[in-house]
Amino acid sequence: MTAPRKPAAFRIEAEPEPKQEARETRRAHAEPPQTRKPRAAGVGVAVVLPAEIDVFDEPDIVAAEPPPATAPRKRSLLGRLFFGALGVLVSLAVGLWTDQLIRDLFERAEWLGWLAAGMAAIALLALMVILVREFLAIAR
Repeated sequence: MTAPRKPAAFRIEAEPEPKQEARETRRAHAEPPQTRKPRAAGVGVAVVLPAEIDVFDEPDIVAAEPPPATAPRKRSLLGRLFFGALGVLVSLAVGLWTDQLIRDLFERAEWLGWLAAGMAAIALLALMVILVREFLAIAR
């Protein structure tokens, strides 16, 4: 570590402002406005030539048939069985977890159990509304 310094006082002298000196020198060397002639105005006039073939004028593009639809890729039967069984297992696990949670909350305090049962009912109702809306949208 360094030794602590003793406090000291310094005298500040007024210096000339460099900004004002720079402004005065710039004004003295500046050119008067409008002394330079524009370069681009006297060059020449651009000429636009239309293309020989107008792409947007062809009626064949509007009447052309769309490309043939490709058949959707067939999914594996074993893959569908696997993901279906996995979905059922996850649903059962969530149901059992919810049931155990509500039972544990009833054992701790009755009002917590009723609160959890109400929240589970609200969640189930919201899920049913979402599913009905999606099925109606698909049916349209």
